[in-house]
Amino acid sequence: MRPRDKLLVLFSNDEEVTKIKSFILQKVFKLDNSILENGYNVSILKDLVWENKYYSLNYDLYVDEYDNIETWIKEYISKECDVLREVLSGIIIIDKFDNKTDTNELLSISKSLSVNKGSENIFNIFINTNMDFEDSKLEEINDSILASEFDHAIEFLKISYSDIDENISFVPMDNVTKYGERVGLSRAIDIIDTSDWEGCIRVMTKQKTSIKNKEIRQDNDNEEHNNLDLLLKQLHIAREQFNASQNKIEAEKLANDLAEEISKLI
Repeated sequence: MRPRDKLLVLFSNDEEVTKIKSFILQKVFKLDNSILENGYNVSILKDLVWENKYYSLNYDLYVDEYDNIETWIKEYISKECDVLREVLSGIIIIDKFDNKTDTNELLSISKSLSVNKGSENIFNIFINTNMDFEDSKLEEINDSILASEFDHAIEFLKISYSDIDENISFVPMDNVTKYGERVGLSRAIDIIDTSDWEGCIRVMTKQKTSIKNKEIRQDNDNEEHNNLDLLLKQLHIAREQFNASQNKIEAEKLANDLAEEISKLI
């Protein structure tokens, strides 16, 4: 079985969504400007590292856009995308959902995406960029999703922002839900942190620290060994020079110089 080491982020071509595309990629996936220098044409980012205080792993990020979600899904469930579906760990859909959005709509999309065996291990996150979407409605939809019999993780989130002179100013979202979970993009990060990452190799933080400490010890041992070799060579040279010296003052100077060099190496 191939590891599910890829994430797919799907953006609506809505104008407001497009404005914050780069921000979301930076905020959730910690991508810097050098990676995003191609702007909105970025489609596949390979060999990234997902890292938190518990573990790190290597993954690939796929970024796509759609005008119509149903048309995009038809392409996604086609035979040409069989390989992609088999290696995805999660799908994140970002759109401007209005207050008519309901549980059935989101479940319908998720069910349409679940055409492969093992798709129950893939999470779906819907991120709403509509700041006017009612919080009570958001909570109601997530409660209904939890109560449904759908067999994999789905969550509906919302981010808040204001558009001032075409500059995006984001409102910090430090609140938590009634379940004690973070909200907005912070919650999206938490979902990815706790996802299955089926078949992927995770390097635990404690293990990474142990490996790093071992490398430091090896470097220190090598340095001490090199210093000892140098010290022995200098002692050998100094002894020959001392034996060859016929002048007492010169011999004392050689001894003092050697003592100074030894003090630097110890």
